[in-house]
Amino acid sequence: MNKPIDPDAWLEALAARVEADGPQKLEVEGHDPLVVIPLNRFQEMQKRKPTMLEILRGMDWSDVDLTRDPRPAREADF
Repeated sequence: MNKPIDPDAWLEALAARVEADGPQKLEVEGHDPLVVIPLNRFQEMQKRKPTMLEILRGMDWSDVDLTRDPRPAREADF
């Protein structure tokens, strides 16, 4: 027979596992699985990430040499 579980103790143990071992997956019958993560990690995930275009526009291209070698490409037999 299962013994009753103290909800406060269970949550404290879960919080300790999250802090020690990282995200914890919870499966409750009849519901989609849940993942418990620390608040600071969740907030970091919610921050807007720059798009590739924003990253490229923000780069300093002044030191990149984009000149092409004027010599013709070599012939290749296919």
